[in-house]
Amino acid sequence: MIMRIPNASPSGIISNFETKCKDYFHPRVFVYVLRNEIAKIARQNWTFEDVSKPSEALVENLMRISCGLLTCSNYLKPQTVATVFLSFAKLSFVQQDVYRVLCSELDFENANPKSLSLIYNAICKNPKSIQFIPTEFWSQSSHRIESIIHESKPQDNATFVKSIAGILVELKATNDQPSQIVLKNLYIKILQDAANRIEQDEFSAFELTCILQSTIGTKHQDSQFHLQLINKLMSSIGNSPNAIDQTLRVLDILPVPNLSIPNKEKRFIRREIARANKKFVQWSLEQLQEHLESLDERELDTIAAVINRLRVWSSDHFAIKFAQQWQRILPLKPNPQNTIHALGYFLRRYESSVGREIAFQETDVKCSKMASHVSNECGKIGEALLLYAQEHCQDRMLKRINEVVNAVFVCRANRFSLPYSFLEKTPSK
Repeated sequence: MIMRIPNASPSGIISNFETKCKDYFHPRVFVYVLRNEIAKIARQNWTFEDVSKPSEALVENLMRISCGLLTCSNYLKPQTVATVFLSFAKLSFVQQDVYRVLCSELDFENANPKSLSLIYNAICKNPKSIQFIPTEFWSQSSHRIESIIHESKPQDNATFVKSIAGILVELKATNDQPSQIVLKNLYIKILQDAANRIEQDEFSAFELTCILQSTIGTKHQDSQFHLQLINKLMSSIGNSPNAIDQTLRVLDILPVPNLSIPNKEKRFIRREIARANKKFVQWSLEQLQEHLESLDERELDTIAAVINRLRVWSSDHFAIKFAQQWQRILPLKPNPQNTIHALGYFLRRYESSVGREIAFQETDVKCSKMASHVSNECGKIGEALLLYAQEHCQDRMLKRINEVVNAVFVCRANRFSLPYSFLEKTPSK
């Protein structure tokens, strides 16, 4: 008989070659066909989460492939297992026997960092599969990763830490303490290896961002490593061809600082981490100031949100340019959800600028006039955004904004007591 086998590479030129067989063929040929078949289905951009009831033909096809994989599980290489799991993750498909058997019979001795990182990534992307992963898999894979971590590439390290962070979140719901301990220890060892490589400039800005995102997700409190990561991010992003996108991505993941902890030592560590995050935000504002005109409403909202979360001070020149860009965007009817953070920012910035006007009115006329200009710009766009929000947003979204508005009304009343010679424009009533 003659069996036609498709090309293994999904991105390569479509071609076929023939394997001449008589009565039997090697199981690896069968594995080859199954791997290509499941990858082909996954490339159709369809997932089980799209519809409540998938077609019977598709389910039958996937079950047929699953049964085929189980019959030749001993012949699956780690890279093939990674391809299968990634395809299942893309389809949001879970077949418990496939995960249980393939993880139990994985050839750990011949598994390289690339294949193991992809397997971890696939499991992280398909969280429903975690409950079917044998506990022994985590210990065996961790032992193998620790022994070959020095051979891994920076991309593998970044994939490992990001995937482990996601898996740990899902394992908390299963109360699988032994697996959590194993993965936490593995996570720390990979971070230690990454810390040594960061100084050698082996990581790209994207990979550094993945590592930062994982430390935030796992609440890994290491101020020295965090500062090292932030400093390297600033230098890497500066040399990146897509510096703006990378900067915005980091700004989007920086969390609210939490310093309410009784332990003084831990509180000191968190304070150092919060300072490093503020340092990055202030550096980002300087880098983005000249590019604000090219940003859309969603990107501007990301900037305003991180300024509000971390209570970062922005320069007068940035505040003016930021206000002018929102004045250009507001007539285009932006998504109301993307204006809430900007509204909060401009109201708070107006409040602080009025305070500076009052403080400098008798000591520094130049600074008072500059603060007055900032107050005018922020007050004007803040008032416009408030009217836009009141017209398009729901009441629950405006609850926090109204609290800020009340504080601004007090500042506006104080501003009327200033000599009008310091004001470029009389505040609106």
